Amino acid sequence: MTTFATHTGLPAKLVLLDQNTRLSKIFGAIGYPTTVFYNAHGQIVTIHRGELTAAKLKQLIDRIVAG
Repeated sequence: MTTFATHTGLPAKLVLLDQNTRLSKIFGAIGYPTTVFYNAHGQIVTIHRGELTAAKLKQLIDRIVAG
């Protein structure tokens, strides 16, 4: 995961590896990567499974910010 974080430019602390699969079960993560998006109120608004392109990431964030 450190390689992934370095490649994407994300701080490694933002990349979570669920070693005991507890979170995977909660979020229905069936593979990596799984990205969970929260709104400003801490509510899950969408879960994206699979690789995210920069364009798709921007689209999802814009949708969340717009409410």
